[in-house]
This record gives sequence, C-alpha cells and structure tokens, in this order.
Amino acid sequence: MKKQNKILLAVLAVVVVAGVAFYAGNSELFQGRLSRISKAPACNVVLENFDPNPNSIGKYGDALDFKWNGPGCSSYRWTQYMLCFENVNNAQEFACLGVPDSNHKTLTTENWEFINGEMKTLNSDDKVETYWFVQSYFGNALKGEIKKTTPWKFTYSTFGLK
Repeated sequence: MKKQNKILLAVLAVVVVAGVAFYAGNSELFQGRLSRISKAPACNVVLENFDPNPNSIGKYGDALDFKWNGPGCSSYRWTQYMLCFENVNNAQEFACLGVPDSNHKTLTTENWEFINGEMKTLNSDDKVETYWFVQSYFGNALKGEIKKTTPWKFTYSTFGLK
C-alpha cells in the first residue's frame, strides 16, 4: 500500500473516531433535533362515536343517523370503515354496514332488515339490544391493528312488527 493511501486511511479513521466520540457526548442534542424533525403531527380528532348517545333507544325502521368523529391519525378513507352492530346477549350475532365517504350513516329500510335479520336471539319480543361501533375494514396486518371505536349500547324497538 502506498504511503499516501496509508495517511489518507489514518486521517479518515481519526475523523470517524472523533465523530463517534462527539456524537456520543452530545447524543441527547442530536436525538432532540431528530425527534423534532421526525415527530408525527398530533391528532386533534380521535376516532370515536358521537351520536346517538350510549343507551339510546330507537324504533325499527326510523331513518336514524349514526355519527362518529375521526378518523384521527388514520390514513384510511371513510369508505374503508363500517358501521357495526353486535347483539348484547350474543357477540356471535353482528351486522356491519359500509359507510359513505363521510362520518355518518343514515339507516335505510334495507339496512334495518339486514341488521334485524342478523340479531336472532332476542331478549323479548319487542326490543333488540345491540352495541354500535365503527371499525376499519383493514388494519396493519403485521401489527394486527384494526381501528375501532368504543362500543355504545343501542336498543331498538320492534313493537308491533310481529
């Protein structure tokens, strides 16, 4: 190896060692700067239910409007969410409806028929107790993530239908 290459290699080694020593001594300074640069923006809106309130009662067939806030930090479009209902007494009975490109869904007659058809075990002949929530169609498969709101109880009356 030529003398010039040895000198160049020695200078490079000294610079690398000095750089590592400087970084180690000031790592908090560098980490603080990097964290400010790479910090994700704070989410001001959290994915959560908005209306109807927990323990609300509705009448089968009414054009009820279910609303929610969000989607928060999610990069999902609204069309990638579902409005879901789960039977309070049997979690195996549930119905999910696609939502429009917005944060609310007004139930149609067809929606009611679908929901009621999925809720087969009833507490009584005139009411069905469900939990309602919004969840994403997809999550991060590697993390097993599905975005979901906290379920709120919603009871609907079927009095006079049978």
